[in-house]
Amino acid sequence: MSNNAAVFCLLLSVLSVVIFSFGFFRQRNSLNGNESVCAEDRSKIRSNSKFVLVVIDAFAFEFVNEYPEELKFLLNKSDRLFKAHVQAPTVTLPRLKAIVSGTVPTYLDVIFNYATLEFKEDNWIKRAKDNGYRIRFYGDDTWLKMFPTAFDKYDGTVSFYVTDYTEVDNNVTRHLDYDLSHQDEWEVMILHYLGLDHIGHSLGGKSEKIREKLKEMDGIVEDISMKLNGNYTMIILGDHGMTENGGHGGSEPRESYVPIIMKTNGMSDNRGQVKLIEQVDVIPTISEILNLCIPLNNLGISFNAPSGDDNKNAFEILAKNVKQFVNLFKYEMDLSNLERYCKVEKNYEKCRVEMRNIQFDVLNSLQNLDYNSIYLSFLLMITGFLSFIFFVDLHKLRYIDLGFIVIPSFLWGSSSFIEEEHDVLNFIVPSFVLANLLITEKPTKVFVINAFFLMVVHRIVRIPYEFKRRRWLMEDIQEPEYTYIIVILFFITALIPVVKDWWTLRNTRKDFKLLVNISIVTVITLVKHGFIELPVYPQLLVMATFFTVNIHFGLSLWYYFICDFKDLISVLLCQTAGIYVTRLKLESSSLLVLVLSASFFYTGASNTLSSVDVNGGYAGLRGYNIVIVGAQIALKAYLGPINVFLGSELHSQKKHDDFLPLMTLFRCLSMTVITVILFWQRNHLFVWSVFAPKFLFESTHLLVFTVFSLPKLICNR
Repeated sequence: MSNNAAVFCLLLSVLSVVIFSFGFFRQRNSLNGNESVCAEDRSKIRSNSKFVLVVIDAFAFEFVNEYPEELKFLLNKSDRLFKAHVQAPTVTLPRLKAIVSGTVPTYLDVIFNYATLEFKEDNWIKRAKDNGYRIRFYGDDTWLKMFPTAFDKYDGTVSFYVTDYTEVDNNVTRHLDYDLSHQDEWEVMILHYLGLDHIGHSLGGKSEKIREKLKEMDGIVEDISMKLNGNYTMIILGDHGMTENGGHGGSEPRESYVPIIMKTNGMSDNRGQVKLIEQVDVIPTISEILNLCIPLNNLGISFNAPSGDDNKNAFEILAKNVKQFVNLFKYEMDLSNLERYCKVEKNYEKCRVEMRNIQFDVLNSLQNLDYNSIYLSFLLMITGFLSFIFFVDLHKLRYIDLGFIVIPSFLWGSSSFIEEEHDVLNFIVPSFVLANLLITEKPTKVFVINAFFLMVVHRIVRIPYEFKRRRWLMEDIQEPEYTYIIVILFFITALIPVVKDWWTLRNTRKDFKLLVNISIVTVITLVKHGFIELPVYPQLLVMATFFTVNIHFGLSLWYYFICDFKDLISVLLCQTAGIYVTRLKLESSSLLVLVLSASFFYTGASNTLSSVDVNGGYAGLRGYNIVIVGAQIALKAYLGPINVFLGSELHSQKKHDDFLPLMTLFRCLSMTVITVILFWQRNHLFVWSVFAPKFLFESTHLLVFTVFSLPKLICNR
């Protein structure tokens, strides 16, 4: 009965998460193509005029201040520089949607970022294509998935293979010589350079390679500018920024502000001021440059209007934007001030201010929530949770266990406790151990020693990644000269279960099995350190050890293959922590549940998307394989919990029968609490930067646990 209730609770929780996500993370209602306000204003291609859009992935505005010498041409005083704000989530696909349509992305786009679909919402790419513009594209193949028929000539590069930051950009630049010498063959060129983003993911946001890459980008833009004939406009921008650790996805200032640089041979309007704009403002600007109708759902305000000297021309440009805003918002807000100010040319500045006010309100307002879906998800989630509580026998669960398990979740009502959840759990784990010492009558010497060593390991395991913590002014631990000792230690450790297995049952078959396993470990070591290359994925050899030895050995070997020296230390210490958790032999599995939760943060992870390390996903790969990359990213993300679990050896023991029910209780409770809190805090300043990412992380934890626990729960019913 208890397993049936656990299965029911998990399935209802997953279903409710899906329903809630589609009800909460909704985009604004979009206008369709039949509601255009400028159908009579058909585009005419401006003769002898070129437009070039250069997207430099992860080009943070901070780089403008930090590397002025490397960006001499880009920061030419005769050009216009803007500081553009980017809405979260700061990942590529949502930002590209914003850059082409002017719409605000949602957190569901983070999921679609790994499986890009054709983009059918109104956008300037489609309008340009429909009106006869010949468009060239080179760069991130995400564009080709979004617009499979829009480009006359194209060459895509794989955006997720982050260890390559040289060839990925050379494959873009190599097309420029031909296209710049045959300018009669195109009107629009789009270039999307990925190298800077890949450097961040691979080497970090402070790598010296960033300086080299920015200088390379500056030279490329200068070369294009010098070779363009006639009238031209270039816009150079970042799709999102980059944290000091090289990640992105959240809403830190380094992720959320990017430069937009406008270069043209027909205008010099930079007055020494760096204006703050929204990234979506680039859409009406591009539409004006190409003489296109502004996309119907655009939320941007053109920054192409010259200020001061030519108010008539500026007002005409703004008037098109006003017309589009009125059509978009006429049914949902009072536009009387906008219509009053924007009818008279002398009120130009008031008109812009009113448009900014509308834009600000829209970008910061509630999305169009589907309350029926949200309330249904609450009902399903609470039903599953209560049925679990009613039918599952948790007689081993003491009040102290319940209290420590519940405390972390109910602290999430405060954004600070989500941002610093690692500190909360780092405090709760040793507190729980000490509490058990205090309430245990005459604890044995072995119990005290095991408790002490668990707390020591719990403290030491966090040291290699403490430099990643917010507000902690700590330097990164550099790879020591004795790294080879750690490698040798892992090599020997990997062979121990192989030799042990052989020694237990020595025969001809076992001798052959020993030889095979030692050969696999040796080959993986040689591949890891670049001595040899294999014609097949080395991960296949690793997975073979799941069957020739066991899953514990196979996963440990896989971590050995994809991890650097700091991660290898964490693997050893996490497994050690799991061993001591088991040795304490507490009546319930509450301590293991708490340590598993805390261990997720051992390697510097946090509740922000930028903390997800995608670099490890490409270890041992010469090309992009979505299955292996996804598996290895997941292995790195869950390094702590997986190795604590392996150390506890629950997979090979039948005791602690309450682990799965207790973990189910913990996961369902956490999911219910964060879902309610996200809805409750929907007007909070940090709803998209703190609460929404936490919801995504908890949803992922729930899904991962459900996938791996359901088979065991169903088989043991």
